[in-house]
Amino acid sequence: MRERGPKTWVFVAAGLFAAAAGCDQSVAEETDGGADGAGRFVTVVFDDAGHEVVLGTLATTLVEGTPVVGLQAVIEAALPGETPDGLVAGFVGADGFRPESREFCELLVPVDWETLGRGYIHPVTRDLLWDAALGFPGCMSPRDIAEIDVTRP
Repeated sequence: MRERGPKTWVFVAAGLFAAAAGCDQSVAEETDGGADGAGRFVTVVFDDAGHEVVLGTLATTLVEGTPVVGLQAVIEAALPGETPDGLVAGFVGADGFRPESREFCELLVPVDWETLGRGYIHPVTRDLLWDAALGFPGCMSPRDIAEIDVTRP
């Protein structure tokens, strides 16, 4: 077995420090809405009006072992009584990121109502998740979605 020198231990210590720093981030995340997402919301914009939907108030389903909220459920909660036929949606991250700003995603947005039925948002992190069978590239699964822009083309 090879002996490890001082440089190796510096890298190990740096890695442990980085991992510990990551834990602080998740604790801060939980204080911004609770561990169950009870206070986290997303704004659904339709006809120039914003409707806040508290994600922790909606039913979750397990996808790949993770509890998530269906995108259709979020939009229906924001727009009660609105006929969903023909609705399409785009997404805006808290940092302003839009999936369509990337080459591989520009033709995938806006997302039609049927496809939204195969999309989910994590109630705490607000990360998007899609049915793997769709084969969406990574740019369609942005983190920390703050806004869902809904239109009827």
